[in-house]
Amino acid sequence: MRTPEERLIHEQRNFDIPLLREVVLRDSARLNPDQRLAYDALCEAVNARQGGLFFLDGFGGTGKTFVINLTLAKVRSQGQIALAVASSGIAATLLDGGTTAHSRFKIPVEIHATSTCGITAQSPLAALIRNTSLVIWDEAVMQHRHLFEAVDRTFRDIRQDNQPFGGVVVCFCGDFRQILPIVLKGHRGQIVAASLKNSSLWQHVHFLRLTINMRLLGIPRSQRFL
Repeated sequence: MRTPEERLIHEQRNFDIPLLREVVLRDSARLNPDQRLAYDALCEAVNARQGGLFFLDGFGGTGKTFVINLTLAKVRSQGQIALAVASSGIAATLLDGGTTAHSRFKIPVEIHATSTCGITAQSPLAALIRNTSLVIWDEAVMQHRHLFEAVDRTFRDIRQDNQPFGGVVVCFCGDFRQILPIVLKGHRGQIVAASLKNSSLWQHVHFLRLTINMRLLGIPRSQRFL
């Protein structure tokens, strides 16, 4: 029988590799120039194994979810672990193998500037994090920056690596033109201060932008998603 640690890692590697390779071959040929630049940048960062932070920006209709799921398929088809999380349950359902960030990383409900996640170094989840190559975090703009900093702090500790997120390639996704973090009774300055762009992590982020509206071009929904 597998240990809990082995089961959790097996769960994240238990994909149909030949099918994923077919998906990658088919869908990578459908990428538009913006999508291709983003996809290649993420895949190259994962293959380099030196970490890296990215932000995939794009308004509705530019194909963020298409790029996200294709990147997940590519990394998983190589036998590596790619975790897909989102800031809401609805957004998580659009990601292949997606779940909420709070659930996956045990983020505390009450968050503050020095928070860490509820993951012990000897836990199966910690072992999974040590074996993870890529994290995709969708709808990131609606979360308070302290959440990302708590996960970053936890990853560095678990992986014993002081690079951002312990050397895992992390891609935040979203649209800053949409909803920002909610600060109870907060004024505009407090809301802006709570955003990801005001985190110390932002200085390490490579910005990837999708600008081609696939809806206006009449591209099928299966190729653009959201």
